[in-house]
Amino acid sequence: MTWTRSTTATTSCGKCIRRFGSRRADFAPNEKVIKRQARDQAKSLQWWYRERYRLPPNDPGFLALTPADLLLEYWTAYYAAQAARGETLSFEGEDDDYDLDAILAQLAAQDAEANEAAAAAPDDAWEPVIDARSAPP
Repeated sequence: MTWTRSTTATTSCGKCIRRFGSRRADFAPNEKVIKRQARDQAKSLQWWYRERYRLPPNDPGFLALTPADLLLEYWTAYYAAQAARGETLSFEGEDDDYDLDAILAQLAAQDAEANEAAAAAPDDAWEPVIDARSAPP
Protein backbone atom coordinates (compact mmCIF):
# COMPACT_ATOMS: atom_id res chain seq x y z
CA MET A 1 0.00 0.00 0.00
CA THR A 2 1.38 3.40 -1.00
CA TRP A 3 0.77 6.46 1.13
CA THR A 4 0.32 9.81 -0.59
CA ARG A 5 -0.01 13.26 0.88
CA SER A 6 -3.45 14.76 0.48
CA THR A 7 -3.70 18.33 -0.81
CA THR A 8 -7.19 18.92 0.49
CA ALA A 9 -8.19 19.54 4.07
CA THR A 10 -9.76 16.41 5.45
CA THR A 11 -10.65 17.54 8.95
CA SER A 12 -12.82 20.33 10.20
CA CYS A 13 -9.73 21.92 11.71
CA GLY A 14 -8.04 21.99 8.34
CA LYS A 15 -11.05 23.73 6.83
CA CYS A 16 -10.99 26.26 9.62
CA ILE A 17 -7.31 26.99 9.10
CA ARG A 18 -7.76 27.30 5.37
CA ARG A 19 -10.74 29.63 5.79
CA PHE A 20 -9.37 31.86 8.60
CA GLY A 21 -5.64 31.55 8.01
CA SER A 22 -5.35 34.94 6.35
CA ARG A 23 -6.84 36.65 9.41
CA ARG A 24 -3.95 35.59 11.57
CA ALA A 25 -1.97 38.63 10.42
CA ASP A 26 -4.58 40.94 11.94
CA PHE A 27 -3.49 39.91 15.42
CA ALA A 28 0.24 40.13 14.72
CA PRO A 29 1.84 43.31 16.09
CA ASN A 30 2.22 46.03 13.50
CA GLU A 31 5.77 47.39 13.62
CA LYS A 32 4.71 50.93 12.71
CA VAL A 33 2.18 51.04 15.53
CA ILE A 34 4.71 49.70 18.01
CA LYS A 35 7.31 52.28 16.93
CA ARG A 36 4.78 55.11 17.30
CA GLN A 37 3.82 53.88 20.77
CA ALA A 38 7.50 53.66 21.74
CA ARG A 39 8.15 57.24 20.54
CA ASP A 40 5.18 58.50 22.53
CA GLN A 41 6.19 56.55 25.62
CA ALA A 42 9.79 57.80 25.42
CA LYS A 43 8.51 61.36 25.92
CA SER A 44 6.46 60.50 28.99
CA LEU A 45 7.13 61.35 32.59
CA GLN A 46 6.67 57.70 33.56
CA TRP A 47 9.49 56.65 31.23
CA TRP A 48 11.77 59.35 32.65
CA TYR A 49 11.11 58.13 36.22
CA ARG A 50 11.61 54.47 35.37
CA GLU A 51 14.82 55.23 33.46
CA ARG A 52 16.19 57.39 36.26
CA TYR A 53 15.68 54.71 38.92
CA ARG A 54 16.06 51.66 36.61
CA LEU A 55 12.65 50.25 37.46
CA PRO A 56 10.61 47.73 35.49
CA PRO A 57 7.11 48.80 34.39
CA ASN A 58 5.48 46.50 36.95
CA ASP A 59 7.41 47.71 40.02
CA PRO A 60 4.92 48.15 42.90
CA GLY A 61 6.55 51.38 44.06
CA PHE A 62 6.34 52.85 40.58
CA LEU A 63 2.73 51.72 40.11
CA ALA A 64 1.74 53.35 43.42
CA LEU A 65 2.91 56.82 42.29
CA THR A 66 0.39 59.45 41.32
CA PRO A 67 0.98 61.94 38.48
CA ALA A 68 1.57 64.62 41.12
CA ASP A 69 4.32 62.48 42.69
CA LEU A 70 5.99 62.07 39.30
CA LEU A 71 5.86 65.81 38.60
CA LEU A 72 7.25 66.61 42.03
CA GLU A 73 10.14 64.20 41.46
CA TYR A 74 10.82 65.62 37.99
CA TRP A 75 10.93 69.26 39.08
CA THR A 76 12.96 68.42 42.18
CA ALA A 77 15.57 66.69 40.00
CA TYR A 78 15.48 69.60 37.53
CA TYR A 79 16.11 72.28 40.15
CA ALA A 80 18.72 70.16 41.94
CA ALA A 81 20.62 69.75 38.64
CA GLN A 82 20.42 73.52 38.07
CA ALA A 83 21.82 74.20 41.53
CA ALA A 84 24.59 71.61 41.04
CA ARG A 85 25.67 73.37 37.83
CA GLY A 86 25.81 76.66 39.76
CA GLU A 87 22.98 78.23 37.77
CA THR A 88 20.42 80.45 39.37
CA LEU A 89 17.11 78.76 39.87
CA SER A 90 14.76 79.89 37.15
CA PHE A 91 11.09 79.31 37.58
CA GLU A 92 9.88 79.60 34.00
CA GLY A 93 6.90 81.86 33.73
CA GLU A 94 6.25 82.02 37.46
CA ASP A 95 5.34 85.52 38.58
CA ASP A 96 5.58 86.30 42.26
CA ASP A 97 5.29 90.05 41.71
CA TYR A 98 1.55 90.40 42.09
CA ASP A 99 -0.65 91.87 44.77
CA LEU A 100 -3.47 89.47 45.55
CA ASP A 101 -5.40 92.05 47.57
CA ALA A 102 -5.36 94.53 44.67
CA ILE A 103 -6.55 91.87 42.24
CA LEU A 104 -9.39 90.81 44.56
CA ALA A 105 -10.42 94.46 45.08
CA GLN A 106 -10.46 95.01 41.30
CA LEU A 107 -12.66 91.93 40.79
CA ALA A 108 -15.03 93.06 43.56
CA ALA A 109 -15.33 96.52 41.95
CA GLN A 110 -16.11 94.97 38.56
CA ASP A 111 -18.72 92.71 40.16
CA ALA A 112 -20.36 95.66 41.97
CA GLU A 113 -20.38 97.68 38.73
CA ALA A 114 -22.06 94.82 36.87
CA ASN A 115 -24.68 94.46 39.64
CA GLU A 116 -25.45 98.21 39.54
CA ALA A 117 -25.85 98.12 35.76
CA ALA A 118 -28.23 95.17 36.03
CA ALA A 119 -30.27 96.90 38.75
CA ALA A 120 -30.51 100.14 36.74
CA ALA A 121 -31.88 98.41 33.65
CA PRO A 122 -35.67 98.73 33.40
CA ASP A 123 -37.73 95.57 33.65
CA ASP A 124 -39.62 96.41 30.47
CA ALA A 125 -36.47 96.45 28.35
CA TRP A 126 -37.77 93.39 26.57
CA GLU A 127 -39.96 93.88 23.53
CA PRO A 128 -42.83 91.55 22.78
CA VAL A 129 -42.20 89.16 19.93
CA ILE A 130 -45.15 88.32 17.76
CA ASP A 131 -45.04 85.02 16.01
CA ALA A 132 -45.97 85.43 12.35
CA ARG A 133 -48.03 82.25 12.45
CA SER A 134 -50.22 83.42 15.31
CA ALA A 135 -50.61 87.06 14.20
CA PRO A 136 -54.04 88.06 12.90
CA PRO A 137 -54.27 88.43 9.11
